[in-house]
Amino acid sequence: MKASEVLQRLSSGEMIPLLRGIYSENIDEQVLRYKEAIQSFMDYYGDQDIMIFSVPGKCEIGGNHTDHQQGRVLASAIQLDSIGIVGKQDRYVKVIYNELNINEIDTENIKYNEAKKGTMESLINGVLFGLNQKNYHIGGFNAYIQCDIPRNVGLGSSANFNIMIGTIINYLFEYP
Repeated sequence: MKASEVLQRLSSGEMIPLLRGIYSENIDEQVLRYKEAIQSFMDYYGDQDIMIFSVPGKCEIGGNHTDHQQGRVLASAIQLDSIGIVGKQDRYVKVIYNELNINEIDTENIKYNEAKKGTMESLINGVLFGLNQKNYHIGGFNAYIQCDIPRNVGLGSSANFNIMIGTIINYLFEYP
């Protein structure tokens, strides 16, 4: 469905039941948030067919950092999340994250770049590079991601970004 059609359905209230399935409160704020994200997507990429993704933040109740705890962490999803407005395209991955324009990645020329280690671009590139090494088909997409999760407070904003990118790629290109 075109971004403008989704925007119209949000404005008419038709999509409120869907949002109530995700958010337990502040539905009017969420409608406004989604409308703004879709409008921003259209401002950057034009009116194209879109998909919408929501990835919750997390709170570690017991333990911290699964990679340090051999996977033994008790975590819970929280109400704060990121939303991704995404349109599929053939070759380039273009991501705007909270108004930060991340360098586009050419899926036909994916290379490991040590100099970009630790950047959001490298997180996306690393996923694409790994899939490319396993001979998976990799295509492009345009994404506008808006994240409500505060940074550097232990609620998983960077993990959330990784999960959002993985979810988008998995859904668009149907990986096992």
